[in-house]
Amino acid sequence: MAILPLALALALSLTLTSCGPRVLSPQAYQELVIETLKGDLQRDNGAALPLPGLIVSIRKLFDSLYCAEYSCVFPSEMEYAAMIAERTLVDIYTYKARICTEEKVRPPRELQPVHEKICAILDGIRADVDAIKLTAQLAARLLAHSEEDPSSLERISRSYSAKIMERRDAIIEALRQLRKVKWLEPVFMGAESKLPELEINPK
Repeated sequence: MAILPLALALALSLTLTSCGPRVLSPQAYQELVIETLKGDLQRDNGAALPLPGLIVSIRKLFDSLYCAEYSCVFPSEMEYAAMIAERTLVDIYTYKARICTEEKVRPPRELQPVHEKICAILDGIRADVDAIKLTAQLAARLLAHSEEDPSSLERISRSYSAKIMERRDAIIEALRQLRKVKWLEPVFMGAESKLPELEINPK
């Protein structure tokens, strides 16, 4: 069965009550979620601030955390991680807003449980990214005040890098849970090439 373009699917499937929100058909809802999480960069949809897509957003964040794998020792490394986390937060808030908090559209009743699951996962990712930002900001300040004390520098570096890595691992697990929604597979097509962390070794 051919998949309609999002705009056409929305136009054909929205049912509008006299005073309530518009309820999407299952196909239109799925298309909305898929295209939102895939991002805007591959198509001209008139978005003022095109989104890179969930996987690309997370890849950029993880790239900024490279030093946490061996403990960040320079304040500038943590400052950079905090800056990228702030940008990632904007992306996550936008994905979540388009899918979960847009008042004009609602998922069909039969997809309400999976809708709630998707929104809960996105909110969890948001919380983890926010924690990375705050942890990196605090670590940067502490490292800057400990540059003359090697023992304190090492302790702070290891402690805060470990906290960041814990949140990073939580994001990976959240993406794996999101991937269990079978019809979201287009969002994860080729994801391992961008996020090798998603690979799960067979037991």
